[in-house]
Order: sequence, then structure tokens, then C-alpha cells
Amino acid sequence: MNIIEVRNLCYAYEDDEPALDNVSLDIAAGKTTAVLGGNGAGKSTLFLNLNGVLTPKSGTMFFEGCQVTYGKKEMLELRRKIGIVFQDPDDQLFSASVTKDISFGLMKLGLTREDIQERVDRVVRQTGIGDLVSKPTHALSFGQKKRVAIAGVLVMQPSVIILDEPTAGLDPQGVSEILHLLQEIKDSMGITVIISTHEIDLVPLYCDDVIVLDKGRVVFSGTPAQLFAEPALLRAHNLRLPRINHLMNILHNKDHLAVDTSASTISTARASIKNLVSAKENI
Repeated sequence: MNIIEVRNLCYAYEDDEPALDNVSLDIAAGKTTAVLGGNGAGKSTLFLNLNGVLTPKSGTMFFEGCQVTYGKKEMLELRRKIGIVFQDPDDQLFSASVTKDISFGLMKLGLTREDIQERVDRVVRQTGIGDLVSKPTHALSFGQKKRVAIAGVLVMQPSVIILDEPTAGLDPQGVSEILHLLQEIKDSMGITVIISTHEIDLVPLYCDDVIVLDKGRVVFSGTPAQLFAEPALLRAHNLRLPRINHLMNILHNKDHLAVDTSASTISTARASIKNLVSAKENI
């Protein structure tokens, strides 16, 4: 089932240069979809159109099977159901304290104080920020701010969470923690996750589907395995193979070893090399 369907979506900024040019794509429910592309490919513009922050010039979007309209009430509901986490958490956090920031969106829903506290407590546990709730937001590290920004979206109980470069600015441990958090959110809460990233090596580890944008157009849509089977397509759109996948291709093409060139993670590459070694030992 597709939770989002986009057909022939177009958007242009004031200079009239198309930022999105007849974009058509499907986002599968309950999956993690990566949106890849170089700078200026249209990733952030697409996200803001999906979330309703920007209104497309033309085209149609369906959410949960219903066509999206652009009335004020409908947009407020869409933004609640499709939450977005910006690349820089300082663009998202504006309250003095962590608790106030997380609960800000709930204040507009007319919920009781008890309901608000229950929701806040739940996402604090889910995102592992219990030790941060009493701190002012300006005192948080960059990675801590990312978690608080995610909590502020999750507290609205969205069906989809969009993250623009969620690992940007993080050290390796911070990258691992954020990606494991997103995996847990998807698996335990059934939330559909959409991310943009320049960290191509993370895609085969955490993503089910991939969409590639270039100059505002969709140039590929499929699985990571299907994308990485087309290195020429990646190069043509300023992308590269994951390093493990690149190594396996070198071993096959230059060293003439019968390894699995589709392997793009350590575990799949290890299995392929072990199979090769075992086959040679049994000769």
C-alpha cells in the first residue's frame, strides 16, 4: 500500500526556474524511503511540498488514498500527519526549554494538560531524551537537538516522518544513534520514514526503497539493490556506489574473483567472500 502518491507535481520559486518538474512517485506505507540527489536536485523542495508548507504549481498528491486539497484546515491536518524534521534543528527549536518545545504543537489541539503530559512522556521515552527534559534548548549539543526535534514531530502522532539530512553534522556515534532511533520508530510505531542523505553507505543498511532526483526530476525509483546494480546511472547523477559495493565490483571486474557484486553491506560481502573461500577449499 502506498501512503503517498504524487503525480506530475510541479513547483517553481520566484525566478520561475522549475524546482520540481513533473515529479511522480510513490511512498510505500511502513517503509523507509531514501531520496537521493546532489545539491539543488529538489529534495528539500519536494519535502516541503509533501508536507504542505509549499503549494505546488500543478499536479496532484494523494495521502492515504485521498486527494490532497489546499484549504487551511486540510493543510493543518496534513502537517500533523506528515511531520518534517529540518536539517538544522535550530530552524525547528524555538522554545526556552525542551519540554515546552516538544509540547508546543499539542497546545493547539485542545488537549487536556494530562493528555499533553502523557504524550510528551511517551515520546521522551521513545527518543531516549529523559535526561534532557529539564535543560534549556540552547544548552543542548547538536545531536541532542536533533533528538528533541524528532520528539517534537513524533508527539503529534504522525503517519509519516520526513527528515532532511538527519545525519548531517553528527559524529559516527551520533549517526548510528539517530539511524537506530529511526529504525525503532518505523518498526515499533509503524510510521513511514522518508529521508534525504548524502551518506550513500547508509542506504543499503536502513532503507527499503530509493528515489533519485536530478534537476527537479525523478530519474530512478526502486530498491537499493536495483539502484546499485546501475553504477553508470549513479555516476550520471553525481552519486556513487556504497564503498562495500564498489570494492566487490573491483574484486570481480579487476581481480576476476567470483564474488557477489550486488553485496553492499559488510554482512553480505562477508558471506560472499566466505562462500568463495569455501568453494576453493573444496576443489
